[in-house]
Amino acid sequence: MLRSSTRTSLRLFWQQNQLGTLSRPKPFLLRTSLSYSTHIHAIKDRTYLINSIRNLQNLDPALHLFQQMLSMNPLPCVKDFNLLFGSIVKMKHYTVAISLIKHVFSLGLKSDTFTLSIVVNCLCRLNHTPFAFSVVGMMFKIGLEPDVVTFTAIVNGLCIEGNVDLAIWLADHMDNMGYQPNSRTFGAIINGLCKIGKIPAAIGILRKAETRKCKPSVDVTGYSTIVDSLCKDGLVSEALSLFSEMTTKGLQPDTITYNSLIQGLCTFSRWQEAASLLSERKQKGIMPDTYTFNILVDALCKEGKISSARAILGQMVRMGEEPDVVTYNSMIAGYCLLSQIEEAKKVFDLMVHKGCLPNVRTYTSLIHGWCKIKRINKAIYLLEEMINKGLNLNVVTWTALIDGFCRGGKPIAAKELFFTMHKFGQHPNVPTCRIILDGLFKFHLFSDAISLFREIEKNNLDLDIEIYNVVLDGMCNAGKLNDAWELFSCLPAKGLKRDVYTYTIMIQGLCREGLVVDAEELLMNMEEDGCLPNSCTYNVFVQGLLRQNDVPKSIKCLQIMKDKGFSADATTVKLLIDYFSVHNGENAFQEFRSWCAHWRLLHLPETLITIHSSLMLRSSTTTSLRFFRQQSQSQFGTLSHPKPFLFPTDIDAIKDRPLLVDSIRNLQNLDSALHLFDKMVSMNPLPCVNDFNFLFSSIVKMKHYTAAISLIKHLFSLRLKSDIYTLNIVVNCLCRLNHTPFAFSVVGMMFKIGLEPDVVTFNTIVNGLCIEGNVDYAIWFLDHMDYLGYQPDSHTFGTIINGLCKIGNTPAAIAILRKTETRNRKPSVDVASYSTIVDSLCKDGLVSEALSLFSEMTTKGLQPDTITYNCLIQGLCTFNRWQEAVSLLSERKQKGIMPDMRTFNILVDALCKEGKISSARAILGQMVRMGKEPTVVTYNSMIAGCCFLSQMEEAMKVFDFMVHKGCLPDVTTYASLIHGWCKIKRIDWAIYLLDEMINKGLNMNDSTWNTLIGGFCRVGKPLAAKELFFTMHKFGQQPDLLTCGILLDGLFKCHLSSDAISLFREMEKNNLDLGIVIYSVVMNGMCQAGKLNDARELFSCLPAKGLKPDVYTYTIMIQGLCREGLLVNAEELLINMEEDGCLPNSCTYNVFVRGLLRQNDVPKSIKYLQIMKDKGFSADATTVKLLIGHCSVHNAFQEFVQKII
Repeated sequence: MLRSSTRTSLRLFWQQNQLGTLSRPKPFLLRTSLSYSTHIHAIKDRTYLINSIRNLQNLDPALHLFQQMLSMNPLPCVKDFNLLFGSIVKMKHYTVAISLIKHVFSLGLKSDTFTLSIVVNCLCRLNHTPFAFSVVGMMFKIGLEPDVVTFTAIVNGLCIEGNVDLAIWLADHMDNMGYQPNSRTFGAIINGLCKIGKIPAAIGILRKAETRKCKPSVDVTGYSTIVDSLCKDGLVSEALSLFSEMTTKGLQPDTITYNSLIQGLCTFSRWQEAASLLSERKQKGIMPDTYTFNILVDALCKEGKISSARAILGQMVRMGEEPDVVTYNSMIAGYCLLSQIEEAKKVFDLMVHKGCLPNVRTYTSLIHGWCKIKRINKAIYLLEEMINKGLNLNVVTWTALIDGFCRGGKPIAAKELFFTMHKFGQHPNVPTCRIILDGLFKFHLFSDAISLFREIEKNNLDLDIEIYNVVLDGMCNAGKLNDAWELFSCLPAKGLKRDVYTYTIMIQGLCREGLVVDAEELLMNMEEDGCLPNSCTYNVFVQGLLRQNDVPKSIKCLQIMKDKGFSADATTVKLLIDYFSVHNGENAFQEFRSWCAHWRLLHLPETLITIHSSLMLRSSTTTSLRFFRQQSQSQFGTLSHPKPFLFPTDIDAIKDRPLLVDSIRNLQNLDSALHLFDKMVSMNPLPCVNDFNFLFSSIVKMKHYTAAISLIKHLFSLRLKSDIYTLNIVVNCLCRLNHTPFAFSVVGMMFKIGLEPDVVTFNTIVNGLCIEGNVDYAIWFLDHMDYLGYQPDSHTFGTIINGLCKIGNTPAAIAILRKTETRNRKPSVDVASYSTIVDSLCKDGLVSEALSLFSEMTTKGLQPDTITYNCLIQGLCTFNRWQEAVSLLSERKQKGIMPDMRTFNILVDALCKEGKISSARAILGQMVRMGKEPTVVTYNSMIAGCCFLSQMEEAMKVFDFMVHKGCLPDVTTYASLIHGWCKIKRIDWAIYLLDEMINKGLNMNDSTWNTLIGGFCRVGKPLAAKELFFTMHKFGQQPDLLTCGILLDGLFKCHLSSDAISLFREMEKNNLDLGIVIYSVVMNGMCQAGKLNDARELFSCLPAKGLKPDVYTYTIMIQGLCREGLLVNAEELLINMEEDGCLPNSCTYNVFVRGLLRQNDVPKSIKYLQIMKDKGFSADATTVKLLIGHCSVHNAFQEFVQKII
């Protein structure tokens, strides 16, 4: 929301009235026939009306009552309407309240101060405080005097928006304006200060209020707010002192005060004082409520004191307080903390039995608990239950699942889950990213981790130092020290401050590679940079020295540790014992103890020191470092100018402005841009702001948004006056970083310093809202730009159209397009917007609609560009509308819009997928003749097309040609070729290509492995496929469900049922999340191998495993039973599957009929053939063959068969 300076608004609200420009929703004039318990139709007197308003519970009856009041003659007085509006505001329906008040105004009913105070309160609650000031201005204009309630509402609104300083300023000036601040005014400010963590300032307001003549200046609510805030900050003793002070002053604490204190005491395990306070409140008649009991239960559960929590729960029930979802959630979380998941499940069942519906937190706790004990199948079952119940999974749920998969040794599955989140409306947060990256690194999937990390960076996620620490740690553990050092060096440029964890990782990495001198230098640098080493840092460095046998330096470092109060950890102690063992033989341990006693370096108990070196407790360095992790500051608050990269460059020769401008234009990377900035800052006089803006724009084009903000901030510190262009760059950067609220603040600052935002400013904000997915808010903002005096242009509408298409709301995008056509200013939408909608329609399969829109834009004089044509051509090719695609290609050439690389790639890929290789070759030839060099995408399409037709020699010719042309094959190239060779059972070629991939350092994906394993099974080498299966992890890949299915099916088909079943049991043992498809493969194999009883046992266990048999599962079992002649059991299963909601298909019936025919049960086979006919199914080839065999024997059967066939 555009914000003007609040002080300016305050000075001007007597003259200006902006209420008329505030667009409110239409009134909710509902025609409803619902019958409410209030019997609104029977209203005859004012008393009954007042009671009806007071008894309102929700919005619908309130709206219905409003309609009834409007229909009364005469109309009720304004006070009665105010009472209704007040009730609606208490329900937190602020927009509705404003709408109804506006409707009352339109009827000519005269409003009073209370009515407009309600409007002010609603606007403030909706974060529209500037408009609230406008309403106050209107009050003066129409002769109404605002009261203290009005200004208190504005003070509260400013605090809600975070402008607490302005709220304090307004409270200070209320006396000058003739309004006496009351306890609610000060309470709002105290609450605002506490919410932003400024407790000392809140206490200062409290003390200031006490000096005022008007009493009471602060009530019990103000004290309770500060008490609660002190407890949350861990200052429980100070909270108790303030509690004592308020009772001394005669203020009686209420249940909120006691609850805050009890929660604070419980959080810090001060149970005795909490019990004493609980007893005190009971003596004063302030009985514990549900919230009190929930505090106690939650605190005890977090401490693992489940039995005590149970006792509190019993007491709660005896006092008549029913446990709610919060209570049950605490108990479930407590059991999960202790890994007592079965007990947690019992609590879950109890709450459902009691009619208390589980929420997202309930399921998240259980999912986390199951994941903790590596029962992923149970976690997935709960996830599916959540989805079926319509619960919206939050990011915490997804993070728990991803963490569980990583703990269970399934990082690849965790990665898939990571990329599935967006389908459920959730986006990974920083902890989610940290967990998945940590999991991938721990399982040595370095390439996957780095690839994901680059993707996360590319998507402009606001990564903090903890994420980079995980990546640095992973790089160092993988032996990629140079990559880690490069990333470490770039951190300041990213606006991130290295913490002790970062430095310790790098010191450990350097020590691991034997670079102890560099590690020591980094240790000294970190102290100079204001980051003090901790015990873990020194231990890591000492361990590095000891591994290099540098005893003198290790002694020196141990002495430093002793002086700083640090002690050696278990790993350091082990290395010390190892050293003495080598150099002192049998007396090693005594020498070690004497040495420790002399230096007094170890604070460990003697029992720990006497443990033999081979059994020393070894702490994980990563875990230790995490323990000492410090909370990183917010990115925006800690932005600082990165250190200059001082390397020789031609920039040193800058002497005049043209050369400076050329230098900026020629920038290629961030390092040179930062160096140029340092040179510009050192020039005397400084370059003009336009030159700096040009540099900042170049950095933004490189997508280094944080660096651009950092440099602009540094420029401000030099007192160089910024212009609108500079601040527009800041707004753009903040929007790109998903910090649109901060962008609004920058717009507010523009007004404050006298700069007028332009349409570019607002276009940027609209784009930021769309990037964040707030497209509805962007549309709302667009609608209000005219009121604010800014004319939206084609870029504004284009941005919103793009945002709507990205979320799949193409109809809404078209509606925006139509809306712009009614505007006076032209063009309101450019070709880019049309192209966006055309592309979205094509992707949705609505190619004809896309062509209609294309025709419409040309009719309106808008010339399509290469993007428009490419989108349409791709859509037409996808749906085999080749003639129209060719016609469109010819049309674009006639208009001088020649095909580009993407056009040719679209055509080649589409033709290859259809098997039209000759046509694809022709397109490729045309492409080369037009001077377009084929890329790896082009060659991959050609290779995939040849492989599709099993023309492997041709595919290899294309492969050789692309290598000859200097185009490097990628994973997709090799995967296509491997799949092609396996398809024609030439495994030798597939293995050769696999070796080549490995030698070239290409990372094989799941698809490549699955193709190879399937190929080995296809040529009758299932044991070799099995070896390949167990080799995958060495290359950083974990088998997925498809891999498991392919191998198990291959083993069964080659009659290696024992190997298959053994492998299957091992998969179950390893908690692989096997689906119904895998179980169907196994049961089919068992039946084929004559192990029907085993198959039946496995089939009966499926529900217990959380799996629902599908039609294929039932068909397999029916076939197995028929094969053994158990037709009665087969028929029973056929009937059961329909009762279980799984309808048999044609294959099921054919299998059963064949079983009947083989047993010569002709009457029943006739019955089921008739059922098949009625259901629209027909006999397949095998069934028909058996039917023909029976026709010669049974004449009646022959007649029936003739009817059927």
